[in-house]
Amino acid sequence: MSIATDLADAVLQEINAKENWPIPFTASRIAVPRKEIKELNEISISVIPSSVQYQREARDYMRFTITIDIGIQKHLDGNETDAVCELGTLVDEIAKYMTGRKLTKIPSAKNIGTSNDPLYIQEHILQKRVFTSVISLKYQKIEREDLL
Repeated sequence: MSIATDLADAVLQEINAKENWPIPFTASRIAVPRKEIKELNEISISVIPSSVQYQREARDYMRFTITIDIGIQKHLDGNETDAVCELGTLVDEIAKYMTGRKLTKIPSAKNIGTSNDPLYIQEHILQKRVFTSVISLKYQKIEREDLL
């Protein structure tokens, strides 16, 4: 598999291994975030390989900068404000949990940044009554070329 897919699987393992999230869920790795509204009555957490940058570090070393996105979606019932606050808490918890965390499957990958911008996509709430938020995790990994 690609380095981005391997890293997405490692992120998925970390997220699913933690218990006691504010809202229970099981995340899945997907290639394309394509959910119908009726599928979002339950919370959906998707881990998606997003990008890879390649940089020659030295003659024998390559630096990879990999971005993994975590998508959080749920169809909103009832009071939007309360639902957005509850789902926002889950987004915060996932982001804080993954920031700086060493990945069990790929301990050589270092988290160098986590972002959640925008906090949620307002158009999805207004047009579809769907909460959508994306956390972007950025990792760096250096590998010796003869190992590639």
